[in-house]
This record gives sequence, C-alpha cells and structure tokens, in this order.
Amino acid sequence: MPQLTQLIGDDQGIHTAIALAIAIVVILSQHLVSDPQHPYIKSMEYETFEFDLDQISLERLRRMMRFNKEEIKLLVDYFAIDAIEWSNRAKSSFELALCLLLYKLFYPRQLFELAERFGRSPSYLSRVLNDLLKHLEIWYDDILRWHPTLTYTRIRRYARAIKRVGKIRGKSTIWGFIDETFQKFCRPGVGQKFYYSGYKKAHEMMWLAITCSNDLIGSIYDLYEGKMNDVTMLQKLGLQDRFKNLFKGRRKLQLYDDKAYIHQSYIMSPYLGYTNER
Repeated sequence: MPQLTQLIGDDQGIHTAIALAIAIVVILSQHLVSDPQHPYIKSMEYETFEFDLDQISLERLRRMMRFNKEEIKLLVDYFAIDAIEWSNRAKSSFELALCLLLYKLFYPRQLFELAERFGRSPSYLSRVLNDLLKHLEIWYDDILRWHPTLTYTRIRRYARAIKRVGKIRGKSTIWGFIDETFQKFCRPGVGQKFYYSGYKKAHEMMWLAITCSNDLIGSIYDLYEGKMNDVTMLQKLGLQDRFKNLFKGRRKLQLYDDKAYIHQSYIMSPYLGYTNER
C-alpha cells in the first residue's frame, strides 16, 4: 500500500493506478457476469417440392389423413378456406393447408416431420397451421362451444349407455364427463399473476371440455388463465344456465368430475371422505 500511494503521487502513477483498476474490474466482470453461451442450432435441411394431392394414392391418403381426394376437396369448400387472411404473406394452397392439418391431427408430429412430407420450411408450415386453426375456431365457434346434436334426447341415450356399461344399479344420472386440461409454460414477462396457479405451483393456461360416453367431445371452451379456479371458470362459461334451460321441466341429468364441483347442481362429484377400506 505505501508503494501504491507513492505511485499515485505523480501523473504517471495516477495513470498506472487507473489502468490497474480497470484491469481488475474487467477480470471480475468476466467471472461474475459472463454471457451465456448458446449452442448454434443449424437449420434443418429438407427437400423443397410442390405438394400435389393427385399424386398420392388412395390407400396412402387413407392411412395419412383418413379421407380420400373427393372428401378432402369437399372439406375445402365446407371450411371456407378461401376466406382465410394469411399472416406474414404465408399464402398457401387450400389443399395443402387442409392436408397439413389432417396429417398433423391424425398423429402427433413435429414440424420437421411435416417439412419432409410437404416440402416447405417448418416456420412456413407453422404459420399456415396457426392461420387455419384460428379461422376454424372463429368459423365454428358456436358448434365448438355446444354441438347442436347435444339435445335432451341424445343426452338421455348417453346416460343409459353409461348405466348399462358401468353396470350401475338403481338410478343413474351421469351422461358425460368434464375434462380439464392444464398447459404449463415458462414464466411470462408480463401478467405473471394472471397465469400463476397457486395450486399447481406453475404458470399455465387451462380449458374445459365435455366428453360424452361415445368418446366424442361434445363441447369445448376457450382458454382461461391459470389463477382461475374451477367454479369461477364454470360460472364464466355459463354452463349452469345452459343446463338449467336444457333440463327445465325434465329429469335432471349430470356430468361427472372431481370434488371441486361438490356443490354444483348439474355436476356429480365423489363423496367427501369416501374410502375403499371396506
């Protein structure tokens, strides 16, 4: 320390001390605040080609998409794909967009697999898929929320099927099941408290669907933030009012779900305190 004080006494010593201090700061900053090293991910190589539905055999179409060529062309008209507003200039042929969706819904596949099958980049296929799904959600919003075939007569048939298959003795009022799906994701930069579930201890979105006894989804609703509990979500969806109007003056039938809906009129849940010790 005396030698350092003596160096600082003249101009040359001051410059030397400043240079020494800067060197120490640089060395410490490299150790304490080092930049994360992200590995370079090379873009995937794929063969580019024009998708042609007529070049695919009937048997292969059935195996890949569950429809033949005539049915796919009919679906293009029914879904009004020509009315889609494509984002980022990612305009696609109508048949390619629909076949892409059918191929992905047939079996869970990643984007690089779709790129090898349809000859387009994963980013392009992702934009086409998102635009098509948004269009279908808006176009069929009412049917997704409540399918028109879910009449009281059909619901009674579902209840009789559950009683018969489940070998339930006595009266049975169950006609379907509530399916809640939770999708977790990384902590967002904005709106963390809206997506954080204190029960699940994670940030998530959730949606609710009604599954009938024939394994078909009769109703599915929009996504909701993770902080919302089951009863609040049920009230916002208006399902109780729909059931009240549906069963007015008729025998009341119920859905089945967990204990969160213990006090709901149109939803049956397990009895509190029930055990299998006997």
